[in-house]
Amino acid sequence: MAALPFPDPSLTAGPLALRAWTQADIPAVVAACQDPAIARFAAAVPAPYSEADARAWFASQEPARRAGLRLELAVTNSASDGILGSIVLSGVERVHGRAMVSFWVAPQARGQGVAAQALWLLAGWAFGALGLARLELFIEPGNAASQRVAERCGFVREGLLRSRWVSKGRRRDSVVYGLLAEEFREKRTDPPPAAMTKAEQALAALPRVIIVNGPAGVGKTTTARSLAAMGHSGACVHGDDLKGFIVRRDAPVATGLGYRNGATVAGNFIAGGYDLVVFDYVFEDPAGVEVFLDAYTASAPVHLFTLWADLPTVLAREAQRHDTRRPLGDRVRACHAAMESHLDELGEILDTSHRDVRAVAADICQRACAGSGLIQPGANRRSPGRHP
Repeated sequence: MAALPFPDPSLTAGPLALRAWTQADIPAVVAACQDPAIARFAAAVPAPYSEADARAWFASQEPARRAGLRLELAVTNSASDGILGSIVLSGVERVHGRAMVSFWVAPQARGQGVAAQALWLLAGWAFGALGLARLELFIEPGNAASQRVAERCGFVREGLLRSRWVSKGRRRDSVVYGLLAEEFREKRTDPPPAAMTKAEQALAALPRVIIVNGPAGVGKTTTARSLAAMGHSGACVHGDDLKGFIVRRDAPVATGLGYRNGATVAGNFIAGGYDLVVFDYVFEDPAGVEVFLDAYTASAPVHLFTLWADLPTVLAREAQRHDTRRPLGDRVRACHAAMESHLDELGEILDTSHRDVRAVAADICQRACAGSGLIQPGANRRSPGRHP
C-alpha cells in the first residue's frame, strides 16, 4: 500500500495548524494524557500514561504512515506552536475510499472549537488530496462532547455498534458517525467557528428544554440533532426511540405515554447536569403538550417550536426517503391536517419549506435565548404567528 503523504501545504485555519509530531512534543503529550477524559475515551491511549508510552507511540508513527495505514498529526496553535491536541487518520482503505478519524484535545484547549476545526481541516484534505469518499468516527456512547463535534462538522449518526472493541480490558460499544465527500462539499465551505457563537453561549448559560415539533417531512429530527450540538452539554431525545420501552404491544398502553416518557427523560438529563435537552416528537394538538408538561418535574424552562411546510412539500420529501417503513399517504395527510388546525396553539411556528437545517437550528437557538416559544404548565399559549 502506498505511503500516506503529509499535507502539503500544511493545514491551517485561523489560529490552528496541523503538523507532524516531533520529539520535542513528548512532554506536552505526556501532560495531556494524564487527563481523566482522555484516559476514559481515547481507546488507544494507555492509562496510566508515561513518557515511555509517548516514545513508543512516536516510534510507531512513521512506519505506519509509510505502510499507508495511519497518519498522526499534532493539532497546534499556529502562533506559539503549542500542542492543543491530536488527530489521526487510520484504517485507510484506498480500494473502498474510506478511513477512520479519531482525536483528542488537551484540557486547557477545550471549549474553543479546536476539535471541530481540526476535524474539518483533515476531512477536507482527505476528501480532496486522498480522494476518499467516506470518513467514519467511532465514539463511545458516553462521550457527548465528541459526538457534538462530529455533528457540528456534518457527520451523521448512523447507529450503535455493540461490543465493538476492547479498550483497557473492557469490551465497549461505539456510536458510528459517517460523512460522505459530497455531503462535506455541499454543507461546508468554511470551517466551524473557533468558539461558540454568542447565541450558543447564551444557550449554554441557562439549562432549558426545547421541544422540536412538526409533521413528517419538515426536517424535525436533523434539526433537533443540530440544535442539541449547539449546547455546551446537549442531549437529543427522539420520541420514536422511546417506543422501544414497550415490550408487549398487545397489552393496553396508556394514552400519552410517549409524552410522559419524553418529559421524564428530559428532566433526568437536566438533573444530570445537561444544559440543553431537545425533545423531537410529534404534538398534533395542545393536549399532548399539556400531558408533557404535567409529567415534567425539572425546574428548567421549556420552549416549544413547531417546524412547518405545506402538504405538497411534506409528501414530496417523504416520498424521497429510502426507509419504506415510514408511514406515507393517508397517515401523513391526517397528521398534517390535525396539526394545521392547532398551529396557533403549538408555540413558535417556523416555516422550513426553503431553509437549510442548520439555519433553522440556529434560528431556534437565537429565539430560545431571547425567550421565544416559552411555555408554562396551565398557561395559555402565545400565538406569535408564523416566521419565515
